Parts: sequence; C-alpha cells; structure tokens
Amino acid sequence: MAITHASGTPTSVTEVWDNSPFSAERELIKAKFRELHSNQDDFLYGYDELRTILQKGKPDLTENELQMLYSGIDKKTDDGKVSIEDFVEFIYSPTQVLSSGEATPACAISSSRGFLRDAASAKAWAAASPAASALNGRCLAYFNGAFSPPTRAHAHIIKTLLEDSGIEALWLDPEPSRPGKPRWLDETLEARVRMCDEVASVIGNSDGRAGVGTLRQDMGPELGGNVELFHTLRAMIGGPSRGRLLWVLGADVLEGMRYWAEKARSLVVPQSTCDGLVVFVRGGSSESQVRETATAVFGAELAGSEDFLKIIAMPSDLSDASSNRVRAALVAGANSATAETRATAEQEVQSLLMPEVRALCTSEVMDVYTQQVASTPRGAGKQGK
Repeated sequence: MAITHASGTPTSVTEVWDNSPFSAERELIKAKFRELHSNQDDFLYGYDELRTILQKGKPDLTENELQMLYSGIDKKTDDGKVSIEDFVEFIYSPTQVLSSGEATPACAISSSRGFLRDAASAKAWAAASPAASALNGRCLAYFNGAFSPPTRAHAHIIKTLLEDSGIEALWLDPEPSRPGKPRWLDETLEARVRMCDEVASVIGNSDGRAGVGTLRQDMGPELGGNVELFHTLRAMIGGPSRGRLLWVLGADVLEGMRYWAEKARSLVVPQSTCDGLVVFVRGGSSESQVRETATAVFGAELAGSEDFLKIIAMPSDLSDASSNRVRAALVAGANSATAETRATAEQEVQSLLMPEVRALCTSEVMDVYTQQVASTPRGAGKQGK
C-alpha cells in the first residue's frame, strides 16, 4: 500500500514485523474481517462496509473518526475499495517493541507519520492503532525545531529530557517550511527525520521513550501553527486532563512570545492544551531572564510553579552552538581551497556535530546546505536553527 511509516531503530530496540507480538492478533483480525465480509473476495466495498464492520467491534467510533481512518488508507481502485490486507497492515504498521513485547512511545510516534491532520484524526488513529496505548495517559514532552542539522546542543537537551524520569515520552518533530522559513526545510525533511532518529539512538534510547514524528508537516502550515497542534498532541495522550503535555523550546522562542502573548496563552492551558514549558537557556539568556519573561507572558502564578516551568541550562561549550554554524563549517570544509580553512572548519564540525549526523549531512544534504549557506548573510542567525 502507498502509506508508509518510516522509522529509525534506537539502540537495543527491535524492529519487528512478521515476528512481532502483534503478528498472531493481526492474522486473527484479518480472518474476522473476512468472516464478516459479505462477498468472497478480499476487498471491503468502500466506506459503508468498512464502517459497518468496524462499528460491530467498536460501536463508539464516531462518523468523523471513521472518515479520518478511511481517508488515510490508500485505495487501490477508483471505486474506493479497500483491501482487507492493506487495512489491517495499516493499523498494525511496522513497530518498535521492547524485548518484553511492549510497544514503546517511539513506536507510537514514528508510526503516526503521515496520518495526523488534526485532533479528530489523532483520536481516530489512537482508537485503531495498537501502538497508541504507549502514549495514553503518559507525560509527553514535545520538542519541535528545524534540526537542520541536529547539533550536540540538541543532543544535550534530548539526553537531559530522557534522564528525567517524570518524562515518559519525548516527541521530536523536525519542522517543514512555512511562511518566513526557507524552502530548504522541505527539501531536507526526510534526511532530518533520520538524523533525529540517529541522535536519539546514539545518546541512549533503549527504553524507546524518544520518537521522531512529522506532525507539523502532516498538519500543514495553518493548523500546525495554531492551538490545534496541541489539541492533536493532547488527543494522542488521551484527551483533556489525561497525562501531561510539555512543550520544549529555547529561551529565544519564549522571549518572542512577548509579541504574541495572547496566542501563547491559548496554546498553554494546563489540562486542556499544554501543561507546561521546558525551556533551554543558551548564549545571551539567563535563568532569571527566562523566569521574568514567563511571568510577563503567563502570569506569576503559572510561572512560579515548578510543575509549569522547567529550565535546562546549557553547558558553556554548547551555549552558542547552532545549526547555522554547523552548516557554514560543513560547507567551508568541503569547498575551501586552503588547508588552514579546512582544518578550522573540521574542528568546528567535530565540536558541534555527532559523527553519525555528520555522515548523513555529507551523504544526503550537502548540496542543499551549500545553496543555503550561499544565501545566508554573513553573521546572520548565530543562534539559529
């Protein structure tokens, strides 16, 4: 079928398919579909028959949820028929599981790629996918950014988040192009997803808590940029008042909220949208500035709560790290005519970029980065993504 869910495999996490703990269950469901199917072939005849069969097993599925599921499946024929094989394989997409057979948050996050459009589609996906239970009721931290490429500073943030036992799942979300963001983000999205998978794997993700999704891409520029993003994430953990949802962001993003404070307050409503912020402090910012800005935007009561605001201090050697610097160093090292310049660039790359990510940069995105660096004014975006 046309829908695929690309996923990386964290260290000590097994990528499974035919031998998965869900394999026998999958075959039983296929057999039940064929038993309930009125014809003798292997196709469900459009939306109406799919709805009838699904509601026999789960009567509380709404019309909207059913429509979302149906629209997410590739129909092999012009008349809307759906293969039983394809439908069951779709909801049991290739998954990551622990040795115990338990699906992980990484499984749930990566297998949602390409499916989520809004909160209704997230609810429908959660109702149909066995992997969804790995997020239900959990404390989920959402970390979005360009990650172009993900640096050692990003790796430090991810590692710090995974060391927090209170964070049960971490969603990394490389961003697509959007108004004000250059087209290069779309051209490198697939590579950046793989890079984030590599970072999560290398720093230690044996329990499968960190996964890489494409939610901003899948929801589009309008819904992906407003409160529906957090309603969708909330649906993934069970809805309002279920679990906890934390937004991971830089101090510069928080500072920018002063200029759109009303919208920011609509995005961060505990037990409804987002429950709190995890803010990382880098060059030019301080913890006291972060607390002052949070107070100005969200009020003293919320900003003063440890449950609402967590602050991650960056090590001094990473406080000024940026993807802009990495791209510039990669391009300088590849194109410079002098050995001295190449050596300086190589030192910069090694200090800011993990070898696994560097390999993907070299093999997959150097042409794009070369164009991007050539179009970036000198000195622009020292802390840019």
